[in-house]
Amino acid sequence: MSLEAKDLSKVGFQDYFRLRRQLQATGDIPNSQIQQHDNDPITFDEAYDTLNLIVDDLLRASDMYAKVSVDSLGVLITMLVKKGILSKKDYNTILEESQKLMNIDKDDNYDEEH
Repeated sequence: MSLEAKDLSKVGFQDYFRLRRQLQATGDIPNSQIQQHDNDPITFDEAYDTLNLIVDDLLRASDMYAKVSVDSLGVLITMLVKKGILSKKDYNTILEESQKLMNIDKDDNYDEEH
């Protein structure tokens, strides 16, 4: 009984995807051991799991950037108040308007989830 070359190294789609991304990031070319899987069939389940990981990573990154933006804006506004450029009333107005925007955003997310 003979084995085909592709059976010599089994690799799941997620591992294949990660390897290819790492190679792309470093500019390296996939070797024959990796390329032998280029035409392997994948299941919808494997594709879903991999895409789900990608979406989760994107959501985490997006959330992190949003938090950094909000934190940076908070620091800037606090500095402007301390320097007397903005009044306490200006600060409170900005805070109230920001909270309204956050509530609108929460309502939009609620509608999308339900």
